[in-house]
Amino acid sequence: MPAFTVGTATTLTVPMTITAASLSGSTAQVNVFVDWNGDNDVIDPNETLAVQTVSASGSFVFSLTPPAGTTAGTKFLRIRAAEGATHPGFSGASSLKGEVEDYAITVNAGNRTIGNLVWIDADNDGVKDDMETGEPGVPV
Repeated sequence: MPAFTVGTATTLTVPMTITAASLSGSTAQVNVFVDWNGDNDVIDPNETLAVQTVSASGSFVFSLTPPAGTTAGTKFLRIRAAEGATHPGFSGASSLKGEVEDYAITVNAGNRTIGNLVWIDADNDGVKDDMETGEPGVPV
């Protein structure tokens, strides 16, 4: 599994070998899910990727981008494949043959930047108030 970086697209290639003639409807579906925010569901933005139809062996490519606000650390990714034309959901029973694979993945923090303003914090509250002006020419 590749490592992922917040705000950066990473390609995940899922190789699959199938015998289409032995599948219900001669096709299968594959999908990728990631719980980026750790809330134990995959309904938030970028957590459920578009399902892909598999009608022959090959590699299936998904682009995953951990959204802004994703904390660095270990997250969990699920790949689910199921025979037939039915979308393979994240969980639940299926009368069709399929496979579920779960992986622990690493998410790295995105590029960090510092602001573009230095000011004298007159009231020491860590917040730039309207009366506190910027200080020009300060090297950072």
